[in-house]
Amino acid sequence: MPTREIDGIEYQDLVIEDWLESLEAQQFYHTETNRLKAKKKYLIGTLDVKYFVPADFILIAFEDCIFSGKVVFHNHNYAKVEFKNCVFEDDVRFVGGDFKKQVIFNGGKIQGRFEIINGNFERIDLSMNCNEVYITGGKFTNFAINSFGHSDLFSINDLVILSQGISGNISISRMNIASTNLWGNIHKDAELSFKNISFTHLKIEGLFNNGKLRFFDLVPVKRNTAKPSLFIMNSNLSKTDFFSLPIDKLERFEMYNSFFIDCTFVNVTWPAEFDTAMDGAHYSALLDRKEMFRQLKYSYSKQGDSVIEHKFHGLEMDIYREYLKRKRRDLKDIGNYSKWRTDRQTSIILWFSSWSSNYGQSFKAPLYTLLAAGVVLFAVMVTCGFIQGFQAGFHFDFSWPQISTTAGHFFSFINPLRKYEGQELNIGVLLDSVMRIIASYCIYNFIRATRRFVK
Repeated sequence: MPTREIDGIEYQDLVIEDWLESLEAQQFYHTETNRLKAKKKYLIGTLDVKYFVPADFILIAFEDCIFSGKVVFHNHNYAKVEFKNCVFEDDVRFVGGDFKKQVIFNGGKIQGRFEIINGNFERIDLSMNCNEVYITGGKFTNFAINSFGHSDLFSINDLVILSQGISGNISISRMNIASTNLWGNIHKDAELSFKNISFTHLKIEGLFNNGKLRFFDLVPVKRNTAKPSLFIMNSNLSKTDFFSLPIDKLERFEMYNSFFIDCTFVNVTWPAEFDTAMDGAHYSALLDRKEMFRQLKYSYSKQGDSVIEHKFHGLEMDIYREYLKRKRRDLKDIGNYSKWRTDRQTSIILWFSSWSSNYGQSFKAPLYTLLAAGVVLFAVMVTCGFIQGFQAGFHFDFSWPQISTTAGHFFSFINPLRKYEGQELNIGVLLDSVMRIIASYCIYNFIRATRRFVK
């Protein structure tokens, strides 16, 4: 039998067609009754398992083998199937079959595609390096893709899961995955979990979660020129769980046209700042971003996390204000005055609320607003002679008695509850009323900000 040496290991060449036609499988591999084994063989050609596996085989095992062609499993009944430290130079495909015990891929690598189209699996373990993994169907009691038992993590370049024809449990853990794409309908009896995954690109598009979807301890990693990114688009995530996900470490992050109001976010770190201007985007895109912040706000509200709830409330209002501004700018076929008036009152309220209190989240901004407005209006009132005890006009006296008197009158002036002093109907009455309104508004926002975490 011809031999070859690869990476210091000597392999015996074995042509699959010759092996099957001459039934040499019985001579070389039937070491035990109803057990098919091969070790250190270079198998040339496509290994189509349907041609030589009788229903009563209880073990198919390959160790330190290299497969030059495809390995395909068909609609047969299988017991235990094991590949240990094998190299697949082409695809591994499951197009059907009833696997009553374990299917194990332990060590080695798949240079082509690992694909499951159909089949019933009691337990399948995939612990090896893979170029592509495609899961588009199958019933799994337990399907584990992991690096357990190995010191180094295995890698997958492209992982694609089409949930439409999948039922059962799929667990992916302790892996390096460059690109992951999830789409389709997750059935109510299906569970998909990602744990301790290093990823570069994660895309969830057109996914409707009717079962269980969980993400635990995901770590974004930059690979070559590829930037860490997460995209959630046109999906209904329902009750998806996100645990320990550092979104602030991502260089690209988008969530749009999706439903995630029922999701659970635990130990998810969000960016310190979001792009609420979105320069160049149509105003409808801003409305979708507003919806993202609204859903995140409501999700955290249901979880009882007031801190992040208020953070997303502020972001929602900021982008809504930008949306109204952009919408007015893009209006056509109306006059400039009508364009200026469109939603103007709402925009003014949002602008003043942002500037004066950050939508009720800052207690410093109301104090600064109160002092600034008070200094300006008090100076005008004194200059015009509307404050009793002060001579009209500009006067500069920095003696301590005068400073003390001025400060006393100033703090009385910015107190909205002070006793009203009768005055003639003039500009002083108007300024006094404006000061009382501003002071009341600032005090309200100060109290609101300092008590926003009190339930």
